[in-house]
Amino acid sequence: MTTPVRPTITPLPPVPSRQDPDTFSDKADVFVSALPTFSDDMDDLADYLEALADDVADGQSSLTLDDIDDAVEQSLALFIALQG
Repeated sequence: MTTPVRPTITPLPPVPSRQDPDTFSDKADVFVSALPTFSDDMDDLADYLEALADDVADGQSSLTLDDIDDAVEQSLALFIALQG
């Protein structure tokens, strides 16, 4: 049994705002450029959570479903925080 390694989520850059038109275009370019990495990070997170759940279901882990729920809640909180 290999213990899944929690992935690192790369924080998104500041979200552009039309309220600040002088920097909107530059910030939008940086933000949009970061989305492919963020998408890959979210895919890695989904794989990690699936591997944890599989280990628990197979009885190969000392984790419980509550541990999985906690990991999902922490991941969702991080996702929401990263959205600004």
